[in-house]
Amino acid sequence: MIIKSITLNNYRLYKGENTLSLSSSDEKNIVLISGENGFGKTTFLHSLIWCLYGKLMIEVEVEIRKDINSNGYNSFLRSNMNNDVISEFERVINDEMRQSIKKKGYTPEIEHLRTLTTYSVTIEFSEVVIPSLPCTSIKISRFYDIIQDKESVEILIDGVRNELANEIGPDVFINDFILNKDIARFFFFDSEQIVALAETGSVNDRRKLCSAYNEVLGVRKYKT
Repeated sequence: MIIKSITLNNYRLYKGENTLSLSSSDEKNIVLISGENGFGKTTFLHSLIWCLYGKLMIEVEVEIRKDINSNGYNSFLRSNMNNDVISEFERVINDEMRQSIKKKGYTPEIEHLRTLTTYSVTIEFSEVVIPSLPCTSIKISRFYDIIQDKESVEILIDGVRNELANEIGPDVFINDFILNKDIARFFFFDSEQIVALAETGSVNDRRKLCSAYNEVLGVRKYKT
């Protein structure tokens, strides 16, 4: 399973729809994303963690855990909307429209306002190999609507909704079939976390690290 593409829509500094295609070949099979400080690399990384784990991202990312524990998850969600979009939202949408959307949702006449009220992150996986769930692609999208104060997740398997994903719920599906959250922190990390991993000291942390190596690489023992 590999990530085929990532789409950020109105997420923090990524205004509008921004899609990164991670196409590769036998000659070029590594993708590097670089940029100066403040240009969105960490935001990009955090968006992937949020897309997959939502509120459970506090079990994956230490810095986000501190923020959410201090200010609350709803505050974190509201802070992720792009500032330019918020300014346009406040200019276009009045109190009457807000109350209508809260009570009735989006009617066909105001459906277009979702571009100002919603942000999302989508990850599409290809070359999927799940013995119990034959498929070739999985697309996971997580949305947040700032008017309805509602987070939602959509999982499409080979382009359609799947009964199994609906039955067990997105969190369980992602944790069991995509990437276990206990192992995810060894996939999504920046330079600070590399240092933290290198300084793993407690018995519990070492046990988790060993388990992650075993699950991902099949390596039952490792050396520092």
